[in-house]
Amino acid sequence: MKIAILGAGMIGSAIAIDLSRQFEVTSFDISEINLSALKEQTSIKCIKCDLSQYNEYADLLAKYDLVVSAV
Repeated sequence: MKIAILGAGMIGSAIAIDLSRQFEVTSFDISEINLSALKEQTSIKCIKCDLSQYNEYADLLAKYDLVVSAV
C-alpha cells in the first residue's frame, strides 16, 4: 500500500515513521528542515511542496492508496 503523509512536523513525522515499517510512505511538506530531519532518520521518500495549493492535490496524490493529513 502506498501512503501519502501531508505534513512532516512532529505529528506527521511520527505517523510516517510508524507507517513506514509496513508500507511505502511518502511525506509532503513545505519545510525543507522538517523533510531533511525525516530523511536523515529514515528511508521515507520526501517531497517539498506547498500544501496550501489544494487545487494540485488530485494530481499530487492520485497514485496513493491512502492519504493522511497532519498539517
